[in-house]
Amino acid sequence: MQVKKVATITATALLALSAFSVQAAPEKIIKISTWGSPNHGINKVVWPTWGEWVEEATDGRVGIKIEYDLAPPQTQIDVVTDGIGDVTWIFHGHKAGRFQLTQLPEIPTFADGTSSELMSQAYWRTYDKYLKKGREHRGVEVLALSVHGPGQLITKNPVGSLEEIQGKKIRVGGGVISSVAKDMKVTPVFIPTTKVYESISQGVVEGAYQPVEALSSFRLAEVADNTLVIPGGLYRGSFAIVMNLDTLHSLSKEDQEAIKRSQESSYLAYSEDVG
Repeated sequence: MQVKKVATITATALLALSAFSVQAAPEKIIKISTWGSPNHGINKVVWPTWGEWVEEATDGRVGIKIEYDLAPPQTQIDVVTDGIGDVTWIFHGHKAGRFQLTQLPEIPTFADGTSSELMSQAYWRTYDKYLKKGREHRGVEVLALSVHGPGQLITKNPVGSLEEIQGKKIRVGGGVISSVAKDMKVTPVFIPTTKVYESISQGVVEGAYQPVEALSSFRLAEVADNTLVIPGGLYRGSFAIVMNLDTLHSLSKEDQEAIKRSQESSYLAYSEDVG
């Protein structure tokens, strides 16, 4: 009888311990400040994938929480610098006056067939060896860099020739495409990606320079279903994932390294979804 009682107590204790282990919350939750729709590649694929990898790499000590619309896209880096969010993704063109060196991978090559994933890998190596010496990302830790797919001209009405768009108001996001737009003799209008749909539908602009994935991720196909495709694209927008330094340094050295490895791998693997 005594043996049976001990066995019952032991089994109960093991079950309780198992339940506690499953339900145990991470020691640290990283708040991700994001923008764009929930259907955008980075929100639908990149962040959830990275979250799983971070939890696995840190043995469950670190988790993530995704927060939408803490700030407009153009001020996301300030959200992280000020500690409102821990991690975010930024488009360098939104702060073109600050980010000059990051315009290097945006320059059009007109070479068709080069994947954004391969270009992003080359971008990271170039940044790590050369560009980071410029300290343009001061105040934050750069976890990953990427370029989106070839930027094209998406318009409300068909475009038969480049002469037809001269003088037309076309949305630009900043960076190299601003110079390209001027050379194409259009009237560039700076509009954040999240406002492009509204701007085209209301007639503020005739179209936008965007990668073709924006037709679905930002639903532009509903208001502008014509795309002028240039081999290799007119530009490739430069993005970064950055982290608050205090948040990073609050983690153990082991977890810091795990986060850096996981973020770089996740972002580069899904660079086609960014834009």
